Amino acid sequence: RAADVVISAVSNGQGLITGEMLKPGCIVIDLGINRIERTEKIPSSNATKVQYKVVGDVDTASVLPVAGSMSNLSGGVGIVRTAILMNNIANAVMEN
Repeated sequence: RAADVVISAVSNGQGLITGEMLKPGCIVIDLGINRIERTEKIPSSNATKVQYKVVGDVDTASVLPVAGSMSNLSGGVGIVRTAILMNNIANAVMEN
């Protein structure tokens, strides 16, 4: 509850970071990628359909009211986006 910036990149912890863990107004960056399986029954048949949803490490519903800003990157983070993000974080730290 003391961090100004929280970065999560576990990718094995859906809902790992919750709003109760955060300092109000902090910045949250979610780099985690978790694939959640959903099984759906097809109407008028006995078959089932499996679908997947990609989510991050952060419990968005509880974090959004607490965090000052949040970067939700579920769905995947590319190499260029990661490099730009880390460059921006380094620049912000050096400016302060």
